[in-house]
Amino acid sequence: MIKLIIQYPSATGTFFDFNHYLRVHMPMAERLLGDYGFLGYNVNRCLTTVSGADPDYLCITELRFSSLEGLREGLQVHGAELGADFTNYTDSQPVATVCEPVG
Repeated sequence: MIKLIIQYPSATGTFFDFNHYLRVHMPMAERLLGDYGFLGYNVNRCLTTVSGADPDYLCITELRFSSLEGLREGLQVHGAELGADFTNYTDSQPVATVCEPVG
């Protein structure tokens, strides 16, 4: 299994519409990427740090895929369509990292 971790950095004035993200964007991702080994996702709203400071991120999303090849193929085919929806829910510049669970 491979995970695509998408982190949306927080900055003063940055917005994130969780309603659109959860009701429109993530179902779109599930529909478009389903044929490419997409296994599911988790969406996390960042609230605070352990010390009580403002978090560095607004949202961290984990998308699970059966293989790196499937992830890459799915994003090659549908990445532009998914990316075109970004402005509907945020003006944050996401940081994407591919991870392999090891424990």
